Amino acid sequence: MGDVNQPRNPLVSGGDVFDLHDVGLEEARYVLIEDLNTCVAGDFVFPVCLAGGKQGFDLDAVAIVNGRMNEE
Repeated sequence: MGDVNQPRNPLVSGGDVFDLHDVGLEEARYVLIEDLNTCVAGDFVFPVCLAGGKQGFDLDAVAIVNGRMNEE
């Protein structure tokens, strides 16, 4: 599997990958991460929805792979 302790390599760091290029942006100053707050009864893909309506996301970390310092 290789070295999983590479937080700047999205292929091995785990989680979801989001690329600004995919949404037509070249840069962003802020990114809003928002939970859809949806739960479908009997959904076994997201079993947390089955636990008494305690749905929500669990954000452990955010990594910036290609960033630059603000020059202001």
